[in-house]
Amino acid sequence: FTWEEFINDMIKPILRLYPYHNTVLYCDPDNLVLRPEYNDLNQARTRVTVVSLLGLPATFGDDLRELPTDRLELLRRGLPTLDVHPMEMRELQLNGKQLIINLVINRPFECWNVTGVLNLAQEAMEITVDLAKDLGLEEGEYLVHEYWSDTFYGVVTGSVTVTVPGCGSAVLAIRKKAEHLQLVSTSRHITQGAADLVAVSYNNDVLSGVSKVIRGEPYIVKAFEPKTERLLEKRFLPDVTGEI
Repeated sequence: FTWEEFINDMIKPILRLYPYHNTVLYCDPDNLVLRPEYNDLNQARTRVTVVSLLGLPATFGDDLRELPTDRLELLRRGLPTLDVHPMEMRELQLNGKQLIINLVINRPFECWNVTGVLNLAQEAMEITVDLAKDLGLEEGEYLVHEYWSDTFYGVVTGSVTVTVPGCGSAVLAIRKKAEHLQLVSTSRHITQGAADLVAVSYNNDVLSGVSKVIRGEPYIVKAFEPKTERLLEKRFLPDVTGEI
């Protein structure tokens, strides 16, 4: 359950076997342990990020009745585990103490990347993600939003540099910039839309859609207005149906 064991006994074997995941077998990361006895908050976030973005089975390794509120919140943001196949994982790079997970989300209404940038070292570091070289994206302008820190990096071309705390992670939603009002991020899940969005459309300066979310939990939608270059935010409170 220690941090080094997490790297050596979970991350490295999973990456080696990942081409078989959800095709021949399910890669099993063992128990997802978040309690403070073995993790600070950054380490707990990173464990959730790895399991969630890779679509691995989430087996709880803690007594949820005793787990601190901030750790329970991490579980809520990483669940449900999505039906991820190796073909949707365009890049997995373990370079020394850095790991980049590049998940491509393809929905009928939109295609975007969710990129996990993990710092496995004890000290904070700046990590630069090259959109073409690291993620295979074509040239152009992209909107980048980081989930855990709730940071909007604005319109990005070429590359984006994030400061990641020791043993921490950043989860970037990377969307090709459009010429109209455009969705940037949602609050429900670290994939920023993949677990909750049912439909999204744009018509006559109006962005609309349908989301399935948690009943009674505030749901935040962020959008970018290209004419003013402003980030717009709207908060919803789902009714008893859990749908907005």
